[in-house]
Amino acid sequence: ASTSLSRAKIMNRAGLKFIATSSDAPEEELKEKFGNVDSLEKARDYVLMLSHAKARGARCDKENAVIIGADTIAFYKNEKLEKPKDEKDARRIFSMLSGTVHYCLTGVCIIDGDYEDNFCKISEVKMDEIPMSIQDELVRDKLTYTYAGGYCIDGNLRDRAKVLPEDFNNVMGLPIEDIINKLEKLGYNFKME
Repeated sequence: ASTSLSRAKIMNRAGLKFIATSSDAPEEELKEKFGNVDSLEKARDYVLMLSHAKARGARCDKENAVIIGADTIAFYKNEKLEKPKDEKDARRIFSMLSGTVHYCLTGVCIIDGDYEDNFCKISEVKMDEIPMSIQDELVRDKLTYTYAGGYCIDGNLRDRAKVLPEDFNNVMGLPIEDIINKLEKLGYNFKME
C-alpha cells in the first residue's frame, strides 16, 4: 500500500514480486486528528496508526493478496520530522539533526486474510556534522523532499550517518527482514538475497 520509490527499491533488492498501489487512507485528516507527536511513545503510536490506515485503505483487486502498509518518520527532541515542506523547512531540519543522534521509526501493517500484524521498528541514527556547504546542496536536491527527515540514508547523506541497530532498510522506509520473518511464520517461503 505504497507508491514510495524507496520501498519499491527495498522490495526489488529482496527479490520480491509485488504490486505498488496507492491507499485511500485520508492521511492528512488522520495526522491532524492524531494531534501533537511530542514523545517517542506517541511517535510510535503515530506510525502504527498511519501504517494500519494505509494498509486498510489499499487499492488492491488481487484476491488473496498480502497487503503491507508502512509509514516512516524521523524523531528528535520531541518533534516528528516528516518530509520537508520547502527549502526553509529542509534547512531547519538539517541544522537540527546535524551532529546529533535521533530516531527513525517505521510503522508496518501486514494484512493477510484475517491475519493482521501492526508493528513498529525504531532505529537510532547518529548523524555527523553537516557542513553548511552540504546543507546548501541538500536543500536544492529533489531527493530531500521525498524522505522523512529530508535525507536518504543510502543516498544524499550515505557517508554522514550511522544506523543502530544497523538496518538501513528501516531508515529508508521498510524493515524488510522483519516483514519477511513474520511472513515466513505464516508459511510463506522467501529467500533473501
